[in-house]
This record gives sequence, C-alpha cells and structure tokens, in this order.
Amino acid sequence: MIGLKKIYKRRNLPNGWKEVRIADVFKTGSGATPTASNPAYYTNGTIPWINSGELNSATISEPQNFITQSGYENSSTKMYPKDTVLVAMYGATAGKTSILKIPACTNQAICAILPHKDFSPLFVKYYIENLYSHLVSLSSGSARDNISQDTIKELKIYCPSTLEGQMRLIEILNLIDRKIALNREINRNLEAMARQLYDYWFVQFDFPDENGKPYKSSGGKMVWNEKLKREIPEGWTDVRLDSLTSIFTGKKDVAKVKPGSYKFFSCAPDPIPSNEYIIDGDAILVSGNGSYTGRVMFYSGKADLYQRTYGCIVSDKVGNIMPFLYFTMKTLFEPYHSGGKHGSSIPY
Repeated sequence: MIGLKKIYKRRNLPNGWKEVRIADVFKTGSGATPTASNPAYYTNGTIPWINSGELNSATISEPQNFITQSGYENSSTKMYPKDTVLVAMYGATAGKTSILKIPACTNQAICAILPHKDFSPLFVKYYIENLYSHLVSLSSGSARDNISQDTIKELKIYCPSTLEGQMRLIEILNLIDRKIALNREINRNLEAMARQLYDYWFVQFDFPDENGKPYKSSGGKMVWNEKLKREIPEGWTDVRLDSLTSIFTGKKDVAKVKPGSYKFFSCAPDPIPSNEYIIDGDAILVSGNGSYTGRVMFYSGKADLYQRTYGCIVSDKVGNIMPFLYFTMKTLFEPYHSGGKHGSSIPY
C-alpha cells in the first residue's frame, strides 16, 4: 500500500473529528455477472443489476439492466440495500462513485460499501470521490489495472464524529448534485424534443413546405430512390457520410493514456484526462465496440480518442450541418447501442 501512504500523512484533525479505516467499520462486497449466453438469466428480468458504466451520476434509482430470479440464483451476485455506496473498480470508470437509492445487485467490477448507522452515505461517497485522481493513478498500467476491493478497504476517512456533523458538512455539495441532476434532465428533455422534430422533418419528410405546411402530408411530390429503396422528396438525393465529414479514429489504448488536461474518450460513458489531443473544435463521436457500441455524442473542444472511438468533423465546404448529422448518426447507430444488431463493433 505504498501509494496510500503518500496521501495519508500524519495530520492534526479538527476537534470532534475522527479517522476510520473502511475495513474497520464497513462491510464491503462485490457482485457477479450471470452467464451472458443464457437468455433465461436476462429476458424479462425484474431484479436491478448495476454495472460499473452506470456510476456516472451521484445516485442510481433507475438502473439500465435487470436480471431474472434464475440469473440471480445461478451467479454469485449479491443484493445490496438502499444507501449502499458503489465504487467502480475496473476499466475507464475506475474510481467513480455513486449511491444506490433502490435495492440492487451489481457485477464484479463494483465494490459495494454497505450503509452504517454512524456514517452518512453521502459523506462517504464525496470523500472517496475526492480521492478519484489517486484511485485512477492506482489503476494505471497494463490494460488499466483494476482497483482491488482490498485497496478500497484500506482507504481512511477523516470525518466529523457525529452523523449530524457529517450531514451539515456535505449539505451544499448535495444541493449542487441535485442541480446537476436537474440540468441533465432538462437537457434530456430538450434533446428528445429536437429528436422528435428531426424525425418529423427528415424521416417522415413532413418538413415545412413553401407554404409552411407539412411537405409529404400536404401532397409534396415524392420520388423513388433506388439506393435507399424508398421514396424521398423530389429534389433530394443521397450522399455518403464521408463526403460531408472527415472520419477518423484514435490511436491509443486506454492503458497508454498519460494524465493531462484534455479529455480522452473511450467507449465508456465518461472521459478520462489525457495529455494529448487529436480533436480541436466541434466533433461527433461514436463508440465502436463494447457495451456502449453505437453510442453517439457531440463534443466541442480539445480531446483525444480511444482506438475504437470514431470522430467525425464536418467539412468546411458544406456549412454548419452538425445538428443534422448528429441526429442522423444517432438514428443510424442507435440499433447497435440498444442491442438491436448482432456483434460488438460498428463497421468502419
């Protein structure tokens, strides 16, 4: 535990504070993954099952995945209670934390710190979150070495001795997290509205005609397109994506990323810091493999990319069509992200 010694120098604590080692006061555990090849373990499942990719928000109340009772009984995953603190141990999300707001089980990539009557789950979460950079440094190496449960159990927490004192200390942070969650919900609603408009105009072809009426529904002329095998509005045509954009991929594996001030986008939900960048400006990013295959996002700024994350930059010759392309690519690649296509990669 040499790495831990670097951050735990002997210190004088404020009056009324205490030092505790996680292993001395908390019960911890990790879960498991039911055999993926057995659909009986997942189809119509009702038991919330959390993977480390979901630890990108302060709390988890709406899980993305569920397993069946058979999947639960035929694996070593465990059910954890509400207010359990979850810490991601593997891969690009290593060090991320979240709090369960519902009973749920997890996969093996998560360390669960069970609630304790003398400690605020929020305080524990924020404290470990504050150690994120340190935990990431422990997980760097070949294929981003995992953070072990033993490493997390050795972490020390300095905190007010009373539960009330802990709650007072993190009250402001909790308010900020709630504001962030609200902003994310607003953004989701705005994107849903924009997506609906895109579908109405460019999929159903009911964009406003010269009289402001919906084109196709108002009798606008449609012509057959042999390539697309469908009718499209008269005067429209089909083009290849690479005729409008420059398409490229990153060159690095996650293990080769050196910490820095730029974002490095892998196929995981959240970027990690990098010391280099290959994007400088507006770009559409697409995850090319893994459980987030087909995930599409817009980014503006300087960033680096994983070797299976694709960047698309609009050519200067075609003008500002980035919003249109963003929703077009979401429409094209969403079937991969939702599991509607077979395989784990997007054709380049």
